Amino acid sequence: WASNTLLYLLLACLKEILQLGWNFDYVMNISESDFLVKPLEAFEAHLRTRVGRNFVATSGKEMLRFQDGQGMKKMFYNCDDHMYRVGDRNLPFGLQWVGGSDWVILHRDFVHYLVTSDDALVRGLTNFYFYSIMAPESFFHTALFNSRFCETFENDNFRHINWNKGKHTGACSCTRSIDWCGCSPHNIR
Repeated sequence: WASNTLLYLLLACLKEILQLGWNFDYVMNISESDFLVKPLEAFEAHLRTRVGRNFVATSGKEMLRFQDGQGMKKMFYNCDDHMYRVGDRNLPFGLQWVGGSDWVILHRDFVHYLVTSDDALVRGLTNFYFYSIMAPESFFHTALFNSRFCETFENDNFRHINWNKGKHTGACSCTRSIDWCGCSPHNIR
């Protein structure tokens, strides 16, 4: 978790899916804790009404807080399966640095762009995120917002996650800020 290798795993998987020649419209990054609350057919029907859209949930107006909290202004290096913080850095100028959830639903055209393009944006972002923690939580968002696919953005990932912690929230009462135990899944009544 949080290693830069997760981003490169996701990109390698996306590339392999394309190379296999599968006929698909969307690729969805899901976790082992994702459960459908509606029939799969209803979700597929909804996606058919949004063809070409890319679903990435962002932190919205809290972006500066997100950048600080995610360590985007810190440089990390992966060595021996550990991410070491090696210093501070500035976010390169001229881009919208966006982030949020790494649970994304990407359209085939955007996936193709990410894994086959040799343009400066994809090369630069890939290099930047090589030295980042939690890269999937902003790589896809930033690439989407700053590419020709920017108008395909939808601020949604079709998930309900309870990030509130405490005795009266339905989640565990751990108080350590890095401990997300009990945040999700959550009982919905």
